Amino acid sequence: MVSAKNFFYQKSLVESVKKKIFTNTYDYNEFLSISKNKPIKKRYFVYIDQNFINHPDFLIKKREPFVDISFYNNLEFFFHSIEKKYKIKVIISLHPKTTLKNKIFKNYSRISRLPTSKLIKNCTHVFAHYSTAISFAVLFKKPITFLTSNELKKIRPGYQTKIMSELLQSQLINIDGKITNIIKSFDKKSYLLYEYNYVRHPNSNKKNSWIALSEYLIKLK
Repeated sequence: MVSAKNFFYQKSLVESVKKKIFTNTYDYNEFLSISKNKPIKKRYFVYIDQNFINHPDFLIKKREPFVDISFYNNLEFFFHSIEKKYKIKVIISLHPKTTLKNKIFKNYSRISRLPTSKLIKNCTHVFAHYSTAISFAVLFKKPITFLTSNELKKIRPGYQTKIMSELLQSQLINIDGKITNIIKSFDKKSYLLYEYNYVRHPNSNKKNSWIALSEYLIKLK
C-alpha cells in the first residue's frame, strides 16, 4: 500500500513488490471522516503545540529541552498581539503529551483538548512549527504561518520549521521580532504537491485506505 509519492526510505521495498495499491495516510482517513460534518461557524486561529520544553522524550532520551520558558512567554505575547490586532481568538491545540500541570501556557482559556484535526477544520488560520498535523491544514486549505524565534533558529527544530515554510511557500514569522501582518492566503500548487508527496498518492481513489485494501482483497476471491 503506497500512501504518498515520497517513499524514499522504502524505495527498494516498494519497487520490489508485484502489486501496489495506491492509497492514503491515516491523516487522510481522518480528513475523510470529519469532512462529512458541517463546519462550525466560529472565527478563531489555531496554534499547534509541540511541547518544546516538557516533552517526555527529553527525559527518556536524556536530552535538554529545545527552548526555555522565555520562548513560551514570547509566544503568549505574540498571541495577545495577534488577538488585539485581528479581534480573533487564538486557540491552542495541546500536544497529546502536554498536561496543564506543565504550566507551559498561562492563559488556560486559550487551551483546547478537542482533536487537532477538528480544530483545524473549523479555524480561519493555523500557526505551527513542523508538526505532522500540518497535513490537516493542507487538506482543509487553511493558510499557515510558521513560527520561529531567535532561540529556535540556532537549532534543528528551527531549521525544520524554515524548511516547512519553504516547502509550502508559507509565511515565516520570528516571534522575537516585530509583529507583522498575517498572510491570509496559501499557495495552491505547493499545498497540492505536499498532499501528493506526504498525505495522499495522486493515483489513490480517495477512499479510506482500509476500504481500498478490503475491496482489493475481495476481488482476489
